[in-house]
Amino acid sequence: MLVYIVMTILTIGFALLWYKSQQLVPATELSQNRKKMVSNIFFILTFLPMFCVTAFAYNSGNDYITYRTYFSRISQGIEQSVDIGYKLLNVIVAKLGLEFQWVVIITVFIGFCFLGLAIKKQAGNYMIACLLFIISGYFFLLGMNQIRQLVAVAVACYALRYISENSFGKYLFFVLLAGTFHFTAFVMIPFYWILKKEWKASFYLALSVLLLPFNFIFNQVVTFLFATFLPRYLNSNYVNKELTLDIPYLAMIGITFIIVLVLYSQCEKTLSHTILFNSTMFAFVLAAFASWMPEHKRFIYYFYVPAFFLTSKCIPTVKNRLLRWGIMALQIAFCLLYLNMASSSWGVGVYQTIF
Repeated sequence: MLVYIVMTILTIGFALLWYKSQQLVPATELSQNRKKMVSNIFFILTFLPMFCVTAFAYNSGNDYITYRTYFSRISQGIEQSVDIGYKLLNVIVAKLGLEFQWVVIITVFIGFCFLGLAIKKQAGNYMIACLLFIISGYFFLLGMNQIRQLVAVAVACYALRYISENSFGKYLFFVLLAGTFHFTAFVMIPFYWILKKEWKASFYLALSVLLLPFNFIFNQVVTFLFATFLPRYLNSNYVNKELTLDIPYLAMIGITFIIVLVLYSQCEKTLSHTILFNSTMFAFVLAAFASWMPEHKRFIYYFYVPAFFLTSKCIPTVKNRLLRWGIMALQIAFCLLYLNMASSSWGVGVYQTIF
C-alpha cells in the first residue's frame, strides 16, 4: 500500500509542477526553449512513478500470470489467440531472447507515453487529470492488470484530439493502432462523427430507453454476440454470468456525470469541450443501461477517461472557490469509496517487484 501512496504523491506533485511550468510566459526565445525543456522534464517525471510501479511489478495483479502464460505459449510457437499488436510484441521480445518482464515494461511504457500525450493535449490542470486517473481505480485496473487495454485506451484517448482538428485519417490510424492491442477500441471509429455533435438531452434519453430492455434478455444477448463476433468465448464463464449492477462503480460514474453537467454549463463551449462532454454522457449511459453488454466496463473505459480531461479543464474556471473545492471533494470522495470497495478483487493489495 505504501508504494501506491508514494507513487500518487510523486505523480500529482510533478503533475502540478508540469502544469505550472506551462503557465510561464517566456520573455525571450531562450526563455521559451528553457520553458519547453523544464516542461518536458516534469512531463517525464509525472509519469515515471506510475511507469516504474507497473513495469517492475512481479505477479501483482490478477492478469500477470495470464500474460506470462501467453508469452510462454507464443515463444514456443504454440497458437495463442490474442490481438495482433500485443502478439507481435511478444514475438519480438521472445526472438531477442528476453524475459517476459520486458513485455510488461514495453507495454506499459507505450501506454503511459500515450496517456501523457493525451493529457498534455486535452486536459487542463494536469494534476487533477492524473489524480482522478489513479484514485478512480483505472491505474490499478489498466496499469496493474489489463495492460493491453491500457495501451488501447491511452491511444484512443490521444486520438480524440484529431476530431477537433477534423483529421479523420489520423484519428482512424490511432484507433486502428489501439485496436491491435485490444479489439474493443474499434468501437471508437464511428465516434469520430458522433462525439463532435451537440446532442440534446432527448438523444441520450432515447438511447437509454433503447438499451434498457436488453437487460431483461441478458443471456440470449450475450450468447448471440459471442456466437457472432467471438465464438471462442462461447464456452467461457462470460456466457454464464448473472446480470448484476456494480453499485459503487455506477455511483462513481454517476457523480462524475452530475459534476460534468454542472461544469459544462459554466465553461466555454468549444469543440474540444463538446467532444469530452459527449464522451462522459456515453460513459454514464453505458454504465447505467448497458450492463447486458459482455465486459461492458471495457467499453466504458474509452468514454470515462476523457471525463477526467474535461473536469481538469473546467474546474479551474469555476470562480467560486467554495464551489470549486466542494466539487473536487465530492468527486474524490466517491472515487476513493469505489477504490476502497473494489481494489481487493484486483490482486494489487500486496505489491511485489522483480528486484
